[in-house]
Amino acid sequence: MDAALFDPVWRVDDLQWPGDAPARARWTFLIRHAVLAPSSHNAQPWRFRLEGDALELLADRTRAQPVSDPSDRELVISCGAALGTMEIAARAHGVALDVTELPEVRRPDVLARVRFGTAVSGAEAQSARRLYAAIPLRHTNRHPFDSTPISGPDLAALQGQAARFGIEVRFLVDEGQKRRIAELVAAADRILGRRPEFRRELADWLHTNDRSARDGIPAHAQGLGPLASLIGPFVARNFDWGPLKAARDQELALASAALAVLVSPADTPKLWLATGRALAHLLLEATALGLASSFLNQAVELLLPRMRLQEDLSLEGKPQLLLRLGKPLRPAGPTPRRAIDDVIETR
Repeated sequence: MDAALFDPVWRVDDLQWPGDAPARARWTFLIRHAVLAPSSHNAQPWRFRLEGDALELLADRTRAQPVSDPSDRELVISCGAALGTMEIAARAHGVALDVTELPEVRRPDVLARVRFGTAVSGAEAQSARRLYAAIPLRHTNRHPFDSTPISGPDLAALQGQAARFGIEVRFLVDEGQKRRIAELVAAADRILGRRPEFRRELADWLHTNDRSARDGIPAHAQGLGPLASLIGPFVARNFDWGPLKAARDQELALASAALAVLVSPADTPKLWLATGRALAHLLLEATALGLASSFLNQAVELLLPRMRLQEDLSLEGKPQLLLRLGKPLRPAGPTPRRAIDDVIETR
C-alpha cells in the first residue's frame, strides 16, 4: 500500500484557518497548502522564510536539475506554482496576498516577498473555495486519459485562470495538431534517453515504492509494481530508454483530449514565476472540472524542439510548459512531500 496515501502532509481538509492567530500560524497554514503544488520531478525546490509579518519565497537551488533545467527555469516555475496555490488558499479564507516578485536584485534566490493584504469580497472567496477544495485532490496522472473532447466553456475557464497572470494557454485538440506535437515530444525523448548525464539525473529522482524518501517520483506514480520499482532506477540510469519512452509518450499525447502549451511573453525569471502561478490556478481548475493532467515537458527542455514548437504553433511568446489533459481512466495517488518544518525557516 502506498504510504503517501496516508501522508499527513496531504491531509489538509480538516485544517482550520487561524484568522485571529499571529502571522506565523497563518503563514504555516498557507504553506501547508503551497507544498502540495507540482514541481519538476517532485523536487520541491522551495523554501519559505518568515520575516516578521511577511514571508519570503526562496528558490532552493540545492534541488536544481542542471542537466534538464540548466537555467533553473522549471525550478522557478515550480516555486511559482507553490505561490499560486498559497494565493488560492488565502483567498478562500477571505484575504488577498500582496506579492512583490523578485524584490532584491542582489538576492536572486528571493523569488517573492508576500504580505497579507485586504479582505476579498464574498463572491471572490466563494470562487476561490472551489479551487481550494481541489488542492488535496490534484495529482499528476501519468496514466492514459479518455480522449472525449473537453467542452469549449471548460477550455475557456482554463485559459481564463492563466490569463490573469499574463500567460497564454494554447490548446491543441485536433489529431493533426496533436500528432505534430507528439512527434516533437518523442524526438526529445530519444535525444534525452541517449544522454548518460540526463539518465543519471533522472534516476536520482526515481524511488522504489518501499522507500521513505519525501521527494522524487515513487514507482507507483509511474504505474510500476514492487518488482519493477526495484529495477526502475537502475534501468533509467544505465540503458537508453529513449525509443520505448518516445513510443509511450507519443501514444499518451495522441490519446489525450487536449494538449496545452503555456506561453509567456518572454523568457525572464519574473515571467517564469508568473507561469508557475498560472499553472497552479489552471491545474486546480482542471481538477475541479474532473480533468486529469500530466506534463510532457521534454519538448520545452531542449533548445531545438522548443524552437520547433514555437515555430509550428506560430507562437509570439515563449513556450514554457506542455501539458496533456483529459478525463482520467485510472486515478492517481499523491506523491510524497517533505515535512513542513524542513521548508520553513525564520530569520
